[in-house]
Order: sequence, then structure tokens, then C-alpha cells
Amino acid sequence: MEKRYQVFVSSTYEDLKEERKRIIETLLNAKFFLAGMELFTASNEEQFLYIKKIIDYCDYYVLILGARYGSIDKETGKSFTEMEYDYAIAQNIPVLAFVHSDPENVVANKREKNNIKLFNEFRSKVLKNSKMSKLWSENYELAADIIVSLFQMVDEHPRVGWVRGGENVEELLAQINRLRIENDKLARSNEELKDLLQDKKSADNLAQDEDIIKVTGIRYDNKDEYDPEFDMPVTIRINQKKRSCSLTWNALLQAVAPICFTGCKEYEFRNAINELCQEKIHEGNYDISQKSFDVIRFQMLALNWISIEKSYNDIEVDDICLTNEGKKEFMDKVTIKKHLQ
Repeated sequence: MEKRYQVFVSSTYEDLKEERKRIIETLLNAKFFLAGMELFTASNEEQFLYIKKIIDYCDYYVLILGARYGSIDKETGKSFTEMEYDYAIAQNIPVLAFVHSDPENVVANKREKNNIKLFNEFRSKVLKNSKMSKLWSENYELAADIIVSLFQMVDEHPRVGWVRGGENVEELLAQINRLRIENDKLARSNEELKDLLQDKKSADNLAQDEDIIKVTGIRYDNKDEYDPEFDMPVTIRINQKKRSCSLTWNALLQAVAPICFTGCKEYEFRNAINELCQEKIHEGNYDISQKSFDVIRFQMLALNWISIEKSYNDIEVDDICLTNEGKKEFMDKVTIKKHLQ
């Protein structure tokens, strides 16, 4: 049964884009599985915990060191590239390091400017591991040197590897990372809500149920006109007046819950509140002020009735969804109870 090996390719990114592209294409053509920064959204401490798990699953580790040190972790004072390298060494994963032979003569926009001392120390450390490091200078030679060295490493240090299954490993790794990001987002949201409501009394002290909130906004009428510049009809606002109205939190919850039961956009959530205000003032249309809208959102968030997350399918648009607590509260308000005799 054919065995394939997974390789973690580590390097700084912006200065080595072309080299990485060529290396990745070469390794994929040679039927290696690839893992590296292409799977990750950013360099940070939390993400590094996940990167370590990926390195654990890899059979071999390849470091490409050009003329930059890379992004630095504030806690360790090391670049994430050096942290990856140190971790692979510590886990006894076979390492191949390819170090640029003349970093001082690399073009200026690809050279280290701020952390030269750290870069030189890292470079020296890698070169001391002479059995695992090689010098390179030309892009076109680098990918070929890596593939030759990897095949030699496989012969001398065979690893567990992967046997063909029903999933594409690169796609599976990407899916795992996407799920991890979503899980992290949910965990952070849950922790934030727990912090807000860890003291039950603090929730009890928040306005809710039949408590009144006074909201402000603009009452207006719509008028259809013809725009000759664009040759089309347009709707404009007329008779605009500042108007306020008083609403209960029960009424607000019942207005927004149906549309955000399974999730809605912020503008849909706002429209539901505007329609409730229109019913209250019995005249024209209504547009709630941003200040009043924010108060309602954050109050419902503090009451754990809704959750708010950024949507990545739209530009900076919030997705608002009813929480389990919000659903329970809503159902309790609208369901018909049996009359006991």
C-alpha cells in the first residue's frame, strides 16, 4: 500500500512568497502532503498552540530561512518561525533547514530591518545543526535541493506516514482549521457572556420584562419622485421630526425574536424595532437613533438574549442570533398556557 508523508514548511511569508509557491508545487508533485502558514489566518499565541498540534502530525519539518526574522511573539520574544523550529527540534521531528547564504545582499525590501540581532542569532543557531542545514542562494535551485534532501531523509529516517484514505489531507487540515477558528469564536463569546452574568444578581438588576425604555428617533413620510439624472424613480424622506416613544423589554423581545430565532443581519434586527416604534406612534415611518439602537442591542446581550458575531460573507456586518436563553424567554412570553381547573 502506497505511503505518503506530511511535511510542515516553515518560513517568513511576504519575502519568500515565490520560493514557497515553487516549493509547494514541487512537493505536491512528488506526492507529499503539505502543512504550513497557508492554512493559518494569523500569527498569535493562541494560533501557535494549534500550529504545534499540526507539527506533531507531520513526518518532516522544512525550514526556509531568507533574510527576515518574522513576526515576534510578545511573551517569548522570539519570532513564530523560530518557535516552530524549536518546537520541531524538541519533538524529535526530522528537520531540514535551508539558510540563505548571503542575506546581507538580498534586496532591501526582503531584508530584516528592525530585529537584525535576533535574526543573526537564529541563523547561527540553525547553521550549528550542520547535519540538518544547507545553504541556498538561487530560487530555482532551492525547490530541487529540498526534494532531493527530503527523499534522502525518508530513506535514512522513515516515518509513520499516511496511507491513502477517503479524504484529501490538505483539504481536511484546512477544514479543521476553519472549525477551530469558529470554535474559538464561540468559546470567546461564551466566556464574555459568562463574565457579564457570573453574578446572578447583576442580571436580576437589569431592566427587563415590563420595564420601560424610552427610545428616540425620526418620524418621517416617504415621497416618490423622479430623478432625471439617473432616469429612475427615487424615494425621499419628507416631514421629518424627532419623536420618542416608550417600549417594554417584553415588546422588544417579541418584535425581534422571530427574525433572529435562527439568525439575522443587523439591519433586519433594526427594522423590526423600527416597525414596533411605528405601531407605537401610529403615524408615518420611524427610524430609531443609533444611540437608542445600541442601548437595546447591548442590553439584550447583557441579558443573554442574543449573541452578536461578525459575518465574513459581508463587509463588517453583524449577525445577530437568539441565544437559548433568549429563545426560552421568548417562548415563555408567547406560548399559551393551559388553564388549570
